[in-house]
Amino acid sequence: MIFNKNILILLSSLLAFASCENSIEELQRVKAMNEPGIETAENVEVLYSDSAVVRVNIKAPKMTYKNTLDNPERIFSGGVKMNFFDALRQPTSYLVAESATRYESTGKVVLRKGVKIWNQKNERLETEELVWDELSERAYSKAFVKIFQGDEVLMGYDLVSNMDFSEWELKRVSGIVKASELGATQ
Repeated sequence: MIFNKNILILLSSLLAFASCENSIEELQRVKAMNEPGIETAENVEVLYSDSAVVRVNIKAPKMTYKNTLDNPERIFSGGVKMNFFDALRQPTSYLVAESATRYESTGKVVLRKGVKIWNQKNERLETEELVWDELSERAYSKAFVKIFQGDEVLMGYDLVSNMDFSEWELKRVSGIVKASELGATQ
């Protein structure tokens, strides 16, 4: 009888241990669901609309979506092209950059490296970083900025602009030169 009791205790322990393995696996599965997921897509086109009217069209060779709990983000890389439209679906401006990151919790898009914007007045902005704030419908940059207007180039820092770059202010102008002096063309 004592032998049978020991076997019974041993079998009960093994069963309890085996059932714990399933619980550990279940805990790992649940933990994985709460960790950030990463999704990648190639040759993407994303449309942003307001009241069923497309306002922005974004194209990029690659988009990575990082689904974190606190601040999910979409990273566009390999060259980003953005077209902006007015309420009548007419193009208002065009933007290119090497990369863009959209932070979903703040509604901000940070564009980096080789950022260039053209507006309807044929003005061109060039900078290395530009923040597009969807909530305030403003764009801004603390980085060095060049704005090409006809044959002149304004240079400076602290740019603030509306979304389509039709109205802008350069708060710290560091210089105005002729475009020909920079070897630049519009």
